Amino acid sequence: MGLNLVELIAGQLGGETINKLGTLIGQTPEATKSAVSAAVPGLLAGVASVASEPAGADQLFNVIGKQDQGLLGNFGGMLGSQGSYIAGQGGNVLTSLLGTNLLSGLTGALTKFTGLPEGAISKLVGALAPLVLGVLGKQVEAGGLNAAGLSGLLASQKSNIIGALPNGFGSLLGNIPNLGGLLGSAGSAVSGAAAAASGAAQAGAAQFGRAAEATAASGSGLMKYLIPLAIIVVAFLWYRSRNANQTDTPQPQPLNNPAQVAVADALGVLDRLNRVFSDATAALATVKDPASASAVIPKLQALGVNLDAIQGIWSKIPEATRPSVQAVAVAGIDKLKTSVDTALAIPGVSQQLKPVTDQLLAKLQAYK
Repeated sequence: MGLNLVELIAGQLGGETINKLGTLIGQTPEATKSAVSAAVPGLLAGVASVASEPAGADQLFNVIGKQDQGLLGNFGGMLGSQGSYIAGQGGNVLTSLLGTNLLSGLTGALTKFTGLPEGAISKLVGALAPLVLGVLGKQVEAGGLNAAGLSGLLASQKSNIIGALPNGFGSLLGNIPNLGGLLGSAGSAVSGAAAAASGAAQAGAAQFGRAAEATAASGSGLMKYLIPLAIIVVAFLWYRSRNANQTDTPQPQPLNNPAQVAVADALGVLDRLNRVFSDATAALATVKDPASASAVIPKLQALGVNLDAIQGIWSKIPEATRPSVQAVAVAGIDKLKTSVDTALAIPGVSQQLKPVTDQLLAKLQAYK
């Protein structure tokens, strides 16, 4: 169901590795496992926050390039022989990368959430740091990513990071200045429209019911497209309305059949496509001259990486469910083309910007 960095990192943390982490920080395996479940998405949130700015993305890219990739696959073994050294080096890297304020905010939130001593938490996040950076390094290498591509990769993981946060921990991270925007924007963008979304969902369901009856009575073949479209739209509005006022994202429930998986995947693709269209349009609106055009190129390239990240999910969605997403894609592409044409018409902009916008629009064609 697509790339999930949280799961990739968790895959390196089996039972024996948790035991060794527990020995390192002086805690039981159960307490260690609970702390790790919060620390991994917390660290990814911190790294993603840093990479959201060009200078931070460059710094992260350089740090990743210096990591020992041999640690992956043998993390537990190295903890047993070099645990304290790994934790110390990891702590130094995090201090340099995240900064003292963000790192102390993260360790403070983990200490409060887990009830473990601050020293144990500091050692834990230090030990996990090279693992997190190593997994990122593998993705950079596999995808041939540059700093902008790395930033886009982390941006595409936002929903996975938020979804992995244990209940109660998200609100603690949200109080950290450099993380509040990253973690809060998913809810804040919706909270102002929560009541409207709820009403729209109910009205949409009723309107669809009437339309379905009329269409079914007429025997129209359009019904096979209306049904999945309405399900996706109504479910999407309900989902947004349901979670708009929650402080923490609830843990995802297991999906029990292929139909549920298809709807969940389509919702995810639909949400990410909407973000790409919105972010691309906003970026292009800032283009006023060649200098501002150059400034938005990394942002547009990062959006292209986001599209690459969801292509694997899209390829698994059944044809019967795709029309609902395709309808959104077609409308979004037409609107985006207008923004592109406006920007390219500015003197001196087309030569440097057009290759990037052409590539972005070409990637979006896959969703039509």
